[in-house]
Amino acid sequence: MIQPVILRDTKKEDWQKIRETMLSRIMETFGKSPVPLSPVKNDFYEVERYENYGLTHIKIRYHVFVDEWSDAIIVLPENLDQSKPVPAVLTIHG
Repeated sequence: MIQPVILRDTKKEDWQKIRETMLSRIMETFGKSPVPLSPVKNDFYEVERYENYGLTHIKIRYHVFVDEWSDAIIVLPENLDQSKPVPAVLTIHG
């Protein structure tokens, strides 16, 4: 059974141990790769770019494994100032 991850009243110094515990739970659930994965060259390229709802969408393709590619969409706000932090969303499909 998955336990709740909400940890109230924790301190910064607690998080290294919490991180190790969470990583251990994830690895127990998903398991480890049966064979070491060979390094893959980080190839990225832009597939298309379009504007929608005032946002710039950039579809990219990137190398995942030796003969396997995956796609992602980067969504950028209007008038992006790259010197300042902006919100981000990470969605993992698997």
